[in-house]
Amino acid sequence: MLLTVLGCAAGGVPGPGGAGSGYLVQEGDTSLVMDCGNGVLGHLARHLPPQRVDAVYLSHLHPDHFADLYPFLLQRTRFGSLPVHAPPGARGKLEAWVKLLSSHPDVQLRMLDVQEYESGTSFRVGKLKVEPREVSHNVPSFGCRITAGGATLAYSSDTRRCDALLEVAREARLFLCEATLQEGVGDAEFVRHQLQSHLSARLAGEVAAKADARSLMLTHMMYYLDPAESVRQAQEGCLCPVRAAREHLQVSV
Repeated sequence: MLLTVLGCAAGGVPGPGGAGSGYLVQEGDTSLVMDCGNGVLGHLARHLPPQRVDAVYLSHLHPDHFADLYPFLLQRTRFGSLPVHAPPGARGKLEAWVKLLSSHPDVQLRMLDVQEYESGTSFRVGKLKVEPREVSHNVPSFGCRITAGGATLAYSSDTRRCDALLEVAREARLFLCEATLQEGVGDAEFVRHQLQSHLSARLAGEVAAKADARSLMLTHMMYYLDPAESVRQAQEGCLCPVRAAREHLQVSV
């Protein structure tokens, strides 16, 4: 299984050359885009023609995780509908969003094939088994475990620390975990508020350790943070290898 980072900025506020949340997961001829934030579609085209994507997985409906779904649908008008695996209740919201943006919504709506998943119930995209699990954010948010060829990639989505996150990360070969914050950086009140729905790098490391994850990749970081410092803080809480996500980084899982 190959993971390609397409975007890893928190809040959809990327630095130069960055993008909101988005990841390409491939196993053989199967290709899944996991989240599709602002700027992700252009980065995807560097690695794979968008028409060759089999499906999109949306972890939750914050714009930095799905904003590029609209241009993706425009692109697919030449190639056929796009299966979009999305949280319960997402179909009506996504359809309303397309109608709000488009001057010809019927065309884009024909490309939008929403398939609502349920927490704890797995589904397949080609060679990939995907198991969503609801975590704890300020909107319904679903991490997931993706399994293929005996390997498991775990993705946190946006979340604070919770028991469900430990189940998502349990013994994963690679745990892709949000690390929005760094301890000691930022206004104290802002950090306190954000920790109600996000993780710091140190907390991400602690979750990885408790879940016995074999390796940890930090993602969804504020654009002004030093990734090396995030890695250092995460490593204080865990013994497994830790790295920071960056656009176009590719990792075999």
